[in-house]
Amino acid sequence: MIGLSLVALTYVAVARGRVEVLNLFELNRVGAIVWVGRPLLLARALTALSLLSTSTLQLVVQSSGLASFSVPTNAWYKTVLAANEVTWLAAVVNDVALVFTQEYSYYFITPNSVLVWLITAATSFAAPVDHDLRLAKSCVFGQVDFDVVCASATLTIGYLPRLALLCGIVVGCTVVSYMTTRLLLRRRTVTASTHSVLLYAGAKYLFATAKWVNHDDGVYYIDRMSASLNGLLTLRVGHTMYAFDIKLWRVFHVEVDDADDWAFPLFE
Repeated sequence: MIGLSLVALTYVAVARGRVEVLNLFELNRVGAIVWVGRPLLLARALTALSLLSTSTLQLVVQSSGLASFSVPTNAWYKTVLAANEVTWLAAVVNDVALVFTQEYSYYFITPNSVLVWLITAATSFAAPVDHDLRLAKSCVFGQVDFDVVCASATLTIGYLPRLALLCGIVVGCTVVSYMTTRLLLRRRTVTASTHSVLLYAGAKYLFATAKWVNHDDGVYYIDRMSASLNGLLTLRVGHTMYAFDIKLWRVFHVEVDDADDWAFPLFE
């Protein structure tokens, strides 16, 4: 993600600032899906969910030689930052749901992510995960007349119910946000302004494109920074603009004027 951010900033410099700044906020929802992929983002999200569903214990050795467990107190900002990691799962869920939400995604995905973040943080503060220790000493013979294996207690630090709750929060917030948006926009016609086959679905529905569509021919001139988030790496040579699409693993080129070196036209 750091590398993708550097690529995007490089195109901002190349285009001399003539980019759609609002599309930078879609770095995680569009750029991450295109460049990293859903499986790795899902793995990252599940890792964060697992950590939020696990109690933290520290083994403390006293000066007398005795060892004991202690529960450290996490700073509030660490809890808030950890809760933000759950939004990666929201990004994956929203991406899969694009086939249903389509044009309405532009209006509810950002509020949905904020809602997931706030509810997750509030849940972590109100009901933090605690460890469970059950004393039940039992011994079994490892080998007769050789050794005995004894267990004094069972210590539980992770809880599947909390993991399921966090997943439910993500899915529930997505459904509620979508239905609320449909209700608020029920009297408004919502349509996508771009239909190029080179646009990833997230870019099609989440990018701010109104100022970049030529109303005479309907062509979307995507700025080069936004194109990089969409998986299009552009390079101008003379009057030809080349674009390498990492999604299709193909190279495209179009003839451009001197004034169009900051954008790549996406024909249908």
